[in-house]
Amino acid sequence: MAAIVVNDGLAGIVAKLNANTPPRYVAWGTGGGTAEDPTDEALNTDAAEDRVQGANSVVTEDVASDTYQVVATITSLSTQTISEVGLLTADAAGDLYVRGTFTGIPLDADDSIQFTIKQTLGQPA
Repeated sequence: MAAIVVNDGLAGIVAKLNANTPPRYVAWGTGGGTAEDPTDEALNTDAAEDRVQGANSVVTEDVASDTYQVVATITSLSTQTISEVGLLTADAAGDLYVRGTFTGIPLDADDSIQFTIKQTLGQPA
């Protein structure tokens, strides 16, 4: 038997993710040299800045309401190079839902990065 999650089911899953206490806290780090792994439980190297509560919403990428999105801006306290970002469930501790690495972005104190983190649910190709 073949089975898929239908489009309304995708929208329902994303709506549940967006409700109650969703993962909406964004943290950044300097440890992007270590690739993402499904067993990650934290950023590789957290930076000193506090996590920021992002604005969470449901958006459309492929079919109606298939994507959970969080947008957050973090401002640097010092000169550093940021190379990873995480989406977590709390402003301290909490569970890591998403970790992404990227080519380092050099920052000076008071520089900011705005992150848009999207998790899209979809059908297999």
